[in-house]
Amino acid sequence: MQSDPYLLRWLLSSDCDLDTAVARLEACLVWRREARIDGILFEDFSVIDEAYPSGLEGHDFAGRPVSWSPAGSYDVRKAVLGGDATQAHYQRFILRQYELFEWHMHERLLLGSEKRTDLGVNAQAPKLTPTLSQIVAIYDLRGFNLKLGGCI
Repeated sequence: MQSDPYLLRWLLSSDCDLDTAVARLEACLVWRREARIDGILFEDFSVIDEAYPSGLEGHDFAGRPVSWSPAGSYDVRKAVLGGDATQAHYQRFILRQYELFEWHMHERLLLGSEKRTDLGVNAQAPKLTPTLSQIVAIYDLRGFNLKLGGCI
């Protein structure tokens, strides 16, 4: 997290106001510690992973990771009420997905455009810039039902 692109994101999102950027970054670090985010990649989400496929599908022309999820067919309510996962476990799964994207972008910045077969990703991306800080997330919402997908 101490890389220049990571810190630049905080500055840019704060309109280059250094005091605001520092305060927001400090608040984020407190939240990460309290929510135990640093170890989330090692938690077991196999039940959710099997029921709700998603992941990195490749990269766009700027080298940003592209994620695709058939979210319209997810039945979160069934998983939560059926005992497969608690709502809190499912929420941590979502946090884990974003942490995985963050980790992947960091790895691609460090390794350039080398192929990353260990992540199962087609890394045919062009030369990366040192400011890679975005993902492209595609959610297929065909058949989405707020009652099932939102577990309300």
